[in-house]
Amino acid sequence: MSRPCNPSTPVVLDGHCLLPSAVDAPWAARQLNRLVRIVACLLLVLLAGCGPRPVVSPGAARMPAEGEDQVLALDDVRHPVARDLHDGEQDQQDQQDQQDQQDEQDDFAAIRVAGLQPQLFESPEFPAILKQFLGQVVLVDVWALWCPACLEGLPATIQLARRQRAAGLIVLAVNADGEQAAPRAAEYLASLDASTELNHYGIRSGLTQAAMQALEIDGGLPAINLYDRSGRLRQSFGPEIDLPQVEVALRQLLAE
Repeated sequence: MSRPCNPSTPVVLDGHCLLPSAVDAPWAARQLNRLVRIVACLLLVLLAGCGPRPVVSPGAARMPAEGEDQVLALDDVRHPVARDLHDGEQDQQDQQDQQDQQDEQDDFAAIRVAGLQPQLFESPEFPAILKQFLGQVVLVDVWALWCPACLEGLPATIQLARRQRAAGLIVLAVNADGEQAAPRAAEYLASLDASTELNHYGIRSGLTQAAMQALEIDGGLPAINLYDRSGRLRQSFGPEIDLPQVEVALRQLLAE
């Protein structure tokens, strides 16, 4: 340690006695250089550690790392508010598309049901209906919504119509529920996809005694009648119906 002394008194530095003239210039220069280096280092530290740092927002784009796909997704560069607006518009468009698809399906179903509306007739008109199909074998299936056995048997009648259509079979599905039930009867037939296999008719007044006589029904529903090419009733089945037996009789008529 150095200690101050009079100009005429030597300065003791690190155990050595120096004259003041030997201390002033070199020692002061070294101390100044040391101070400059310290200040310079402090400035470098401050400049390196206290500079502005980039702020990355949630919607800001990021630079892909080496090896990553260089194509940035659009969602990575959109502003969060713009992305939310776009997503909301997309959701609305998806909902609109779904609604349009549902409306189209409903319209198609309505068209199918409308095409399956039964042609209503009064009982005395049935012979005239049969005359329209002279020269062909006709199967008449009389059914009703209140008849479980009828509903169970209709799909089998449709399958029979599909198998024998090429042979010239004509199938009349005659609903006996009456005029008010005609829309529900059409909906049921539409659910069976029977738009091309069956000719749909309905007894306007329902299954009255006069209707049973006109359609030549003896034992109630379900009832199936087979008519030959001349329009004459050849065989009746019901209410207990053995469908394989019906098909055997039908093939015999078709072969005539």
